Amino acid sequence: MKVLKFFATLLLVVASVSCATIVTRSIYPVDFNSNPQGARLTIENRDGRIVFSGHTPTTVHLDASAGYMRPELYKVTYQQPDSEPIITHIEAVLDGWFFGNLLFGGLIGMLIVDPFSGAMYKIPPYTNIINVTNEESTFYSSPSPLAPDWLPLGE
Repeated sequence: MKVLKFFATLLLVVASVSCATIVTRSIYPVDFNSNPQGARLTIENRDGRIVFSGHTPTTVHLDASAGYMRPELYKVTYQQPDSEPIITHIEAVLDGWFFGNLLFGGLIGMLIVDPFSGAMYKIPPYTNIINVTNEESTFYSSPSPLAPDWLPLGE
């Protein structure tokens, strides 16, 4: 009976953990810069709620999950004095560690733990830079694993 109880407890512990929740996190730092510094920066989540309002340069910690099985999507607005706002987006992507549940977390990890903890998504680290000189604006995201087709604006 003790052996059965031991294996049942072991199975419960293994089933209640999941790969992405153990290996990664659900909140990621993202750097925002501008040239010149001091651009007004506003970040809204997919529900339209402002999650950050401030000035560059700054580092903002963004949640990768918008809820159960929903990656977060952010609208980022830069505004330099006397210039048009520049708007871009940051979207969370599926974390590769989520598939580690096939080996360790099982269905409980894939359907419950990682989706509710938010660890099934990630925001890869990158820096957003906006340059405003001579009334021309350019936007760079470097490196840009989320949107490799982002190019400087205004060119």
